[in-house]
Amino acid sequence: ERYLRLARRSVDEAEEVDLGVLVEEVFGLLRADAAEVHVRCIARMEGVPGRVHLNRSALRHILVNLITNAIQVQPEGGQVVVSASLVDNKLCLQVADEGPGLNEQQAAEVFEPFTSWRRGGTGLGLSISRRFARQLGGSLTYEPGPQGGAVFALVTDVQSSREDSA
Repeated sequence: ERYLRLARRSVDEAEEVDLGVLVEEVFGLLRADAAEVHVRCIARMEGVPGRVHLNRSALRHILVNLITNAIQVQPEGGQVVVSASLVDNKLCLQVADEGPGLNEQQAAEVFEPFTSWRRGGTGLGLSISRRFARQLGGSLTYEPGPQGGAVFALVTDVQSSREDSA
């Protein structure tokens, strides 16, 4: 029911967001889940300005969902890596895991509502996250990881806010 209420909500207005701080906040929320399966969460935010102009609550929801999913599919001792890059005011935020990845059929259906391969899963998290990504004016995609696992990528337009600009 919580996911259904969330799906009906619209995203708030854009604001200044420090990506590194937001990612660390989400890691903090999920620390106990990660520790339970001995998964390390790593942020690689090099090359991204401190702040970008975008919807914080939508981005936070997307990150919580993607990182939670990644933790849940990890082998014990695995790692989840969140990385970001900014090129020509396009933010690419990736969440990569070392889990089993998706087969061809799963990859085709991964964003469909009520589709889940996890026991007890609602199948709403990724479809709601994709909806938020679209409301941000961006996209949320899945690709197999280069060494296995999964890579989910949010790409959206942002305005960077450099503190050192005149």
